[in-house]
Amino acid sequence: MSIVKMILFAFSKGKFHAVYLAALFFLFGFLIATVLFKNNSGLISGAETSKVGNEIGNQAPLFTLADFNGNQVSLSSFQGKPVVIAFWDSSCYGCLEELLVLNKLQQDFPQVVFLGININSPLENTKRAKSIIENNLKITFAQLEDIDGRTTDMYKFGNQIPITFFRDKNGLVANRLSGQLTEDIARNTIQELLNP
Repeated sequence: MSIVKMILFAFSKGKFHAVYLAALFFLFGFLIATVLFKNNSGLISGAETSKVGNEIGNQAPLFTLADFNGNQVSLSSFQGKPVVIAFWDSSCYGCLEELLVLNKLQQDFPQVVFLGININSPLENTKRAKSIIENNLKITFAQLEDIDGRTTDMYKFGNQIPITFFRDKNGLVANRLSGQLTEDIARNTIQELLNP
């Protein structure tokens, strides 16, 4: 005897009752719909539900870091604006060259926020990095310190530095590049960021 027949027999004592059957199927359908709705309710709006991570198309991980003067800077404060985030180390010549390229491009793209993140943590390296940035290179965009390395860990991919992320105005990772950027590559990537 099938399960449906057993259920029908139990409810009707051998007699077919369409009302019981309809009620049973309605309850079963309601339970299935409830489970499916709960599992898929997060898929209603794309930008709000994107996975957070360093992959292209994901929501860029949020962070709050101090700049070289101790001021707190939060990525969330730049919502609605495209952001270029460059991770660098003061002992990396290619990183410093890239910062110069980005500093120049900052003048050409005032609608884009540029952030540099120094991945050095010891105090003496921070002092050295601040001196290089402010006195030698004259970098004018915000330079932040990732003292505990957590922000770098959220964004890191591969083993090469510098790494540069391009976040669109919706907070999504539009592009990510590792290794020193040339001016042409950086300029083209920023233009793609502004005109997707």
